[in-house]
Amino acid sequence: MKLVLSVKDRLMLQGVLPQSGDLISQTIVKDIQDKIRITQQEMTEGEFHAEKESIIWNPLKVKEVEFDFTNAEVNTLKDAVKKLDEEKKITMENIELCLKINQLNSTKPAKPKQEVECTEEHSQQ
Repeated sequence: MKLVLSVKDRLMLQGVLPQSGDLISQTIVKDIQDKIRITQQEMTEGEFHAEKESIIWNPLKVKEVEFDFTNAEVNTLKDAVKKLDEEKKITMENIELCLKINQLNSTKPAKPKQEVECTEEHSQQ
């Protein structure tokens, strides 16, 4: 699934993702982080620099980027937002990112359907 993220979204996403978990979930988190990482080229072109405890960039020189996430990555993102919501940790700083993530359509494995055997007796009724 595709998701367009700004530099701010990409930086904030680091704080939304779970910081610990099992090997599989953290491998997915690492894949997301690798995917959204801001490159040296983006830093140079966007005139990134540190100022006190903040990262500053020139918004006129930085573009939003479209990322393609796997189903597993989307599920991880949505689960992270769900956890923030349950813990009442949605803030005015991260709400736009959380809303973007919630709008993604994930395809979680469906619950198995019960199989009904159709016999000749039932099909004639």
